[in-house]
Amino acid sequence: HIWPAYIPGLFDEGVIPYLVNTLPYYLLLLFILYSISPLNVWVLRRKEGYRPLNSSDRMRLERLLSEMGMNRRLKLYRNNDARVNAAAFGFNTIGLTGGVLAAASDEELKGIISHEVGHISHYDFVYQVLLFSMESFGYR
Repeated sequence: HIWPAYIPGLFDEGVIPYLVNTLPYYLLLLFILYSISPLNVWVLRRKEGYRPLNSSDRMRLERLLSEMGMNRRLKLYRNNDARVNAAAFGFNTIGLTGGVLAAASDEELKGIISHEVGHISHYDFVYQVLLFSMESFGYR
């Protein structure tokens, strides 16, 4: 006999059918855990080219956060994209494009940061992951 088939009950009603039937759920769980992990935030930041702020941008944004009364610990990053855009990643990370930092006034930046903090506060990142996961398994 071949070794795995020799073990009684392994292929008829044993471990293998159970693993085959439950594997999609384990894969879904792994996907969800990866998607909300800091590793995924790091991958997304790298993919979009976000880097730590330079000193002048950091001082400007820290001043704005102080004026807004935000005591939340945010990780702020920028990329060199000329488009005016911002994004929230994970639970405390905001990425701002070079275009938005150059074009937006201080008051506009306060609004943009508040908008992104709203995404973080409402766990939109987690909901997006869960909805994508459910859609990938056929739930609509």
